[in-house]
Amino acid sequence: MKILITLLFLLPFLGLAQTKPQVKVAANDTTLKFNKLPMFCERQWVAEYGNGKEHPFGYMYVDGSEGIMFQQVGSFSISKAGKYLLNKADQKRKFSRRRIKTSYPSYTIIPPYVAVLSVKQAKVLKIKGDPKWVKPYYTYTDTVEHNYRWGVIYSDEQCFSWAVKFYEKSYRLDPHYAGVKVLADEQRGFFNDRGIEFKLAEAYVRSDKQTQAIAVLTAAITYNPSNLSFYMKLGLIYDSKKEWSTAIDIYKQGLALINEDKTYQKSWFAGCISNMYGELKNEAEKKYWRAKCDEYNPTPGVLY
Repeated sequence: MKILITLLFLLPFLGLAQTKPQVKVAANDTTLKFNKLPMFCERQWVAEYGNGKEHPFGYMYVDGSEGIMFQQVGSFSISKAGKYLLNKADQKRKFSRRRIKTSYPSYTIIPPYVAVLSVKQAKVLKIKGDPKWVKPYYTYTDTVEHNYRWGVIYSDEQCFSWAVKFYEKSYRLDPHYAGVKVLADEQRGFFNDRGIEFKLAEAYVRSDKQTQAIAVLTAAITYNPSNLSFYMKLGLIYDSKKEWSTAIDIYKQGLALINEDKTYQKSWFAGCISNMYGELKNEAEKKYWRAKCDEYNPTPGVLY
């Protein structure tokens, strides 16, 4: 049985299922369908469910430095006759934009499902086309940086099949691109998970394309054999494939690169090696490496 150390390191890389909320739409309105995830509504006018009586509406777009954004411009209600009634008070208000975060851990920023407004609905709400203020966000060219940013943003929303398309473009332009800071890209754990090689490999794994991920990481290690993150990710892939002997070899290669006596990375590698020997039913090696895991831990006795 695998020990807690591996499980906790795997959690940031596990996909978590989203549950579609039960949204009730006004009985007399058959055109508003709150069934779209915001990340699939880029450059579109949408309405939120709101409180069910009054629906905020605005524009969905991507800010390459921050993520998927929603700019509200007003709100409306629906009369008994089915007419859309603008909230006149909103015409004098200035709404702050909001970053969309619909994936784990919670739907805390905006309700996860929105309704895309049709041309007819938009006309009634006195909106049309792209707003002028959004133009600066779409003056990019098809660069390695742009595609990396968009890949990170869609990865953050667990849309890995979309992220792969962007990452692959970056990888073709610069296979060793170190990445750029994006708000949606939060450092997790004790390993560096930034850079195009790691990002693309991770997206491949989450898209059930392990063979491609292995190819990327193998090439990455050849180019930069001192990057511990590559060994960490590659070892996890072989672990998931139940190729435990191969995973042990990779973890030991990563471990050998660490000169310090005690580091979390060193302890993590030793713990994973112990786990692999456990899978191979080698109790002696399992116990030996479990002891090494504790020995290398800067805070012994603390589970992480």
